[in-house]
Amino acid sequence: PMLFLQGTRDALSKIELFNEHIVPLPNAKVVLLDGAGHGFRGGGWDMAKLTDRYVSETRMWIDTVSSGESSE
Repeated sequence: PMLFLQGTRDALSKIELFNEHIVPLPNAKVVLLDGAGHGFRGGGWDMAKLTDRYVSETRMWIDTVSSGESSE
């Protein structure tokens, strides 16, 4: 199982390539951070919002994986 938190404006990870190569992976959970660039800056993301989102998404992913509900 893999968790990806990806900014949609990350210049070091072009979203078109990310969508082509990462999104289709069978055990990948992808969370897009709209407007965020590399380092997740921009798009209205500040450290508090970003931390809350990281924690909540990671917790949900861990719960899913540990319960056996993932597609691994």
